[in-house]
Amino acid sequence: MFMCYRRSPIGRQHSGQVWSYEPARRRLTLVLVFGPDSDVQAPGDSPDNICLAPQGGLMVCEDGDGGQHVFGVTRSRKVYPMARNRQNIGTDAEPEWGEFAGVTFSPDGRTMFVNVYEPGTTFAITGPWRRH
Repeated sequence: MFMCYRRSPIGRQHSGQVWSYEPARRRLTLVLVFGPDSDVQAPGDSPDNICLAPQGGLMVCEDGDGGQHVFGVTRSRKVYPMARNRQNIGTDAEPEWGEFAGVTFSPDGRTMFVNVYEPGTTFAITGPWRRH
């Protein structure tokens, strides 16, 4: 089971984190710390919706300010940008992008679906997907 949290007891500046919980072992493990887009070591802002990818790893939607992304996270905890929402729901002078949510995969694992709250769009992203 994976969880996303915005606050952390780790005592460092961040914009959210992803934790893993193993109920049988009663073990909680910090998997990833997110940070501002400008920090390559800690990308993203406010991880929110999360999904296990059929090829291994995770897909994480961010829920922060500015550009909105879906990030992939490999089993070795490397983060890579998977998608960016470019639907401007603001103005040309003050652009704004809707939040990604509800990431999931088709039963055959070939298509990733992700929703954007506003303007209310669902994207279907096809592979081929590789194991990382």
